Amino acid sequence: MKNKDIALTDTQRDMVEANMDVVRWAIHTSVQVNEQCYGFGYDDLFQEGCIWLCKAAVTYDPDGGASFPTYAQTVSYTHLTLPT
Repeated sequence: MKNKDIALTDTQRDMVEANMDVVRWAIHTSVQVNEQCYGFGYDDLFQEGCIWLCKAAVTYDPDGGASFPTYAQTVSYTHLTLPT
């Protein structure tokens, strides 16, 4: 999914709002926060994680077998840990 505006339905927005802890979990379990390094401060990482949480909501398939929190954890963790 390319970086562009993400339009969420009301249901997707509700899923994101209910699962914001996924972003905190992904940061605390996968990323070395470094406030001295541009882009690696907690706030920067949290914003990036929220973008990926929104992208997870847009691409989530409830018939895929995984719950949304599980799917969102995988998406957020994977993309926060990929080298840029």
